[in-house]
Amino acid sequence: MDSTAQDISEARRRSFVLQKQLEKFVLRRDSSLLFKTLPPKYEWVLHVRMHTRQVWCPCPTVPHHTTGFTQSIVYVHQKQVYKDFLRYRRESQAGGNHNDILSSFHMCRSIINHPDLAYGDSFRYPFADASRVRPHGSISCATPLSAPMFLQDNHQFGNAGRSGKTVVLRSLLTATFRSGEKTVVFSQSIPTLDLLENFLGARTLVDPEQFQTSAGVIDPEFGSNPGVKALVEGQRYYERIDGSTPLSTRFEVIRRFNSPSSPIQVLIVSTKACSEGVNMVGASRVVLFDVCWNPCHDYEAMCRLHRFAASQPLDIRCCS
Repeated sequence: MDSTAQDISEARRRSFVLQKQLEKFVLRRDSSLLFKTLPPKYEWVLHVRMHTRQVWCPCPTVPHHTTGFTQSIVYVHQKQVYKDFLRYRRESQAGGNHNDILSSFHMCRSIINHPDLAYGDSFRYPFADASRVRPHGSISCATPLSAPMFLQDNHQFGNAGRSGKTVVLRSLLTATFRSGEKTVVFSQSIPTLDLLENFLGARTLVDPEQFQTSAGVIDPEFGSNPGVKALVEGQRYYERIDGSTPLSTRFEVIRRFNSPSSPIQVLIVSTKACSEGVNMVGASRVVLFDVCWNPCHDYEAMCRLHRFAASQPLDIRCCS
């Protein structure tokens, strides 16, 4: 039996009286109270297309870890690699082979992040920190590989321009270096962090020549930027945090990154490594390089920056 109008009125009266008696002891607050004390946050979703242009890379522009490779390199574009994988999967399924949906999903995501990741652990990262990067083979970047069935055997590595996402990231990082802002790049994939660390070490995501004069010295316009100075002088201008980073090292890296006088301009972080107490409020730019199927992980990562002690607006770019 439904409640009568008199019962509803009596229930509301008693609820009001109870709330007035308890409000002296129970604080009822929501997130709107915090937003009044935090700087504004702007979120942008970037729908990035896969790279479709073939890149001819002559020897002088190849990163110097490929010294000795004397011929020009042709890079098959990213979209073709993606199509080749889908065709290979269809043919494999038609032949009676069992295809794991989850494995196929991870392979597609790797190709979309960068085609180099499709080769898994079959190549090494010469510029990444060997103490943190997972062990890879000793095959150099100029050596032909035994590729998976849907990939070419003569694949060459190390070109940041082969992926739409890395092209966008390169533009964003260049802009933040010019403005003197710090950037945090999140990725849920450890191989993707390895790849980005290699590109940052090879200085292919940020070109030092853009901040130099014709005489090869730092442009006076950027002379007060410690990150640009470290980039031009070949010093370390980035750091990395993932699940394997010790707790003491993690907080030391964050302390240096948050310092305005630190040359650390870029921080690449595993999305799920953002545990309680991680405050990266020194950055004003966030790039979610790949989103997680569970949006709670991405929101938690963003909250590591948009929190108390943040003093500047936060710009968030989500690469989809």
